[in-house]
Amino acid sequence: MNDSVPRIQPDHPIDINYMTWMGSCMTLGALSGSLFSGVIIDHFGRRIILITLAIPFTIGWLIISFAQSFLTIIFGRIITGICVGIIGSTVPGYVANIVTPDRRGFFGTCFQLLCSIGALFAACFGTIFSWNRLSLISITPVIISSIGMYFAPESPIHLIQRDQSKAALKSLERLRSNESDIGAELIELENRVQSKEKSSLKTLFKRPDVYYPLIISVMLQFFQQFSGINAIMFYLVSIFNDSGSNIDPQLASIVVNLALFISCLFSGLFMDCFGRRLWLFISGAGMFLTMLMMSLHYHYNSYDKTSSTPLICLIIFSISFACGYGSIPWMIVSEITPPEVTGIVGSFSVATNWLSAFIITKEFEDLIYLLGKEGVYLLFALFSLISILFVMFFVPETKRKTLEDLQRHFLNKY
Repeated sequence: MNDSVPRIQPDHPIDINYMTWMGSCMTLGALSGSLFSGVIIDHFGRRIILITLAIPFTIGWLIISFAQSFLTIIFGRIITGICVGIIGSTVPGYVANIVTPDRRGFFGTCFQLLCSIGALFAACFGTIFSWNRLSLISITPVIISSIGMYFAPESPIHLIQRDQSKAALKSLERLRSNESDIGAELIELENRVQSKEKSSLKTLFKRPDVYYPLIISVMLQFFQQFSGINAIMFYLVSIFNDSGSNIDPQLASIVVNLALFISCLFSGLFMDCFGRRLWLFISGAGMFLTMLMMSLHYHYNSYDKTSSTPLICLIIFSISFACGYGSIPWMIVSEITPPEVTGIVGSFSVATNWLSAFIITKEFEDLIYLLGKEGVYLLFALFSLISILFVMFFVPETKRKTLEDLQRHFLNKY
């Protein structure tokens, strides 16, 4: 939507308050979707959810496309936001449940990679098509993904939890190579599921191997959003318009989104080589330095029209974000959390993500009014700095480790 807002305004004139609602209402819908996603995931399974979400997603995009008022656009974005919230809780867990530990890193980054493709798609086609047609075009990937999931297998863990061991075996046969010991893996999954009882919220806060993963998952999602990523990406065109630079805002938006996509692809290829902690350190450090540079730019040099500082900083910022905080907070939930509470923990962490995104996106303009542009970017820099310290002291390495290894880590350490 960052490129669409300026194009919507001639058809539906809006003030700054309405524009902030335009940006934040999707995250509010996503917050709602994430809160009940855990219940429907446990009941229906991730595959069925990802297939049927095409229906409300399509309805939401149609409402936006044919909207005749600002409130109708908001309503459509809330519907699509609810779908996004459910997807954020569903896809990372599905991926973690169907891949082997040595490949979780690469496939775990694919969620953020596809998000970056969508953002690049919107940035490029937003300069060509009207916002109405762009909304209609957005239905296409929804339908394609739904059809693709129809032919995908259900998660073996979900099938075992539903006492469907034969179906779980068939699922593993589709997911593993001929050289894999499928029988041994099935027995391991059955033992893992059968040795656990369904956990309540009371149990959640009693077991170290549950509540520490909960804290880690929630805090990583918090730091992801308080880096300022959603506010910056939504207001990207406006940021370049207001930066004092004569760089074309639409072109700059495309360049930043292209950098985000390339970085997501690069980090995915090397995620399993270097591990999660190193990527989080690199990501946090890069975001801290670039937001600090943005703050200094606005403090000392905000009216230099020849300055390329905003473009360079936001390119490096998007690269830094994609390297670690773009994907790791989404996939780490299923890596460190026992399967019987993955739905609950995932709902909490994803809800934290979208609540934080709503606060930052909705209050971005108010923060600029209160703190000034340099103050807002300095605030984002401080949160990124704190995130480095959090990772240093609390986040374990999960690279090529089994869930049992990580459970022992939390039980022994805490």
